[in-house]
Amino acid sequence: MDLVTRLETIIESYNEESKCGFCWQFTHGRKDYTNLKTYNCECDCCVHFMLDDKWNYSKKPNNNYNSNGEEKETYSFSAFVGIQSRLDEQYYNELNSDSCDSKYRKYIEPLTECLKDSFQSDLCIDSSFITSIGISPQVNKKDQNLDGINLKVTFETIL
Repeated sequence: MDLVTRLETIIESYNEESKCGFCWQFTHGRKDYTNLKTYNCECDCCVHFMLDDKWNYSKKPNNNYNSNGEEKETYSFSAFVGIQSRLDEQYYNELNSDSCDSKYRKYIEPLTECLKDSFQSDLCIDSSFITSIGISPQVNKKDQNLDGINLKVTFETIL
């Protein structure tokens, strides 16, 4: 299995179906180079899924079988998933009591809700299952000022 191609295919399908009301773009590259990415979105609310170049694959010789005796492979990756935003927006309600137009309500919460359940089922096809998924909020990232989430996933595939 090619992890990069699998994730790119998932994100392309998200774009085709306008998953969660967003357009989607996939990028895979070094962290310092993704900061230089040119954003060619037709809409302002395009989600940028940026796969970190330091994804991992492991197949441990001595511990490569599950409890049923089936051979397994383990994959781990992290990605930044963000939407272009403005610097002058409050994170939640620190500037005024209305949190409706905050970075959290407009970008972080919708991306978290969109990905936490559906991404797990989209990634885990055939004989794969997620062993851990971590989501953490991120604001004002990259030169384009993206707000969103860091996604850290570990999953296993039964061969």
